[in-house]
Amino acid sequence: MSPDGLNWEPLSSSHVAAMAWNPDTAELFVQFKDGSVYKYSSDEEEANGLRNAESPGRFVRYFLRGKGERLQ
Repeated sequence: MSPDGLNWEPLSSSHVAAMAWNPDTAELFVQFKDGSVYKYSSDEEEANGLRNAESPGRFVRYFLRGKGERLQ
C-alpha cells in the first residue's frame, strides 16, 4: 500500500510515474507506471537527483535498483 500523507511529484518518464521524498524519515518513494511503489532509504541529494534527472527511469536503474523495498 502506498504511504499516505506524502507529497507526490509527477515525473516525465516512460517508466516512472511519480516520486515522494520524506525528509523526516530519509525515505524516497517511487511509483512506477505499472502501479508498483518502492521505498528507498535515501538522502536529499539522491532525491533531488531523481527529481532533476533527464531520465528518471535511467536514474532509478543506475542508482536505486536493488536497494528498495516493494510496497505494492
